[in-house]
Amino acid sequence: MDFLRRHARDGTPLTLEIDETIAAPGDAQQDREIATAGLHTFMRLAPPQRCAVILKDVLGYSVEEVGEVMETSVPAAKSALQRGRARLRELGDQPPQPARPGHVLAEPERRRLVEYVACFNARDFDTLRSMLADDVQLDLVNRLRVKGRDKVGEYLHRYALAQQWRFEAGCVEGRPVMVVFDRADPAGGPAYFVALDFAGGAVTGIRDFLYARYVLDGAGLRML
Repeated sequence: MDFLRRHARDGTPLTLEIDETIAAPGDAQQDREIATAGLHTFMRLAPPQRCAVILKDVLGYSVEEVGEVMETSVPAAKSALQRGRARLRELGDQPPQPARPGHVLAEPERRRLVEYVACFNARDFDTLRSMLADDVQLDLVNRLRVKGRDKVGEYLHRYALAQQWRFEAGCVEGRPVMVVFDRADPAGGPAYFVALDFAGGAVTGIRDFLYARYVLDGAGLRML
């Protein structure tokens, strides 16, 4: 993300380096197809493959740098890259998938999401804490991972101190999300979203993209 922000500021074109030491490299056309694949396609890759392809073919890191980021050896990074490229091409050859019924939230899940979002807008953080499962897991993407009601309660406290956000209920590929809007943004569009997992009426998982807003692009967000 630092790489992308730097190029966005100075207006220089973003170019991709192709490391010729990679086993079975693709041709230029295939590399362009990989670099422009949609987010939903990347998410169908295994995490090591996804990481290697995005770092190398989208962000332009060298294979050695990919290995460092992934905390693995260069041969392992090359293998993940090769497998990821092959899998992306397989997915690219498949016909588009029709919308699934699962893209619509079940009514109990929708009601729980609406209640969660309403509590955020009402700044009722005591009720929000009571909605958390004892073993709730938080992934503040690119920043923090914690587990347990007490630690996630500290995360909610941070939102309690902020005044700039407005919240609405939404859905991304069948998963309930809280869509966040910046009151100071004149454009008025969504700023990012927070994906939620519910089980037995409790919140069991929170994946907050505050520090990874690029995920919103191509996410297929639907407002409820």
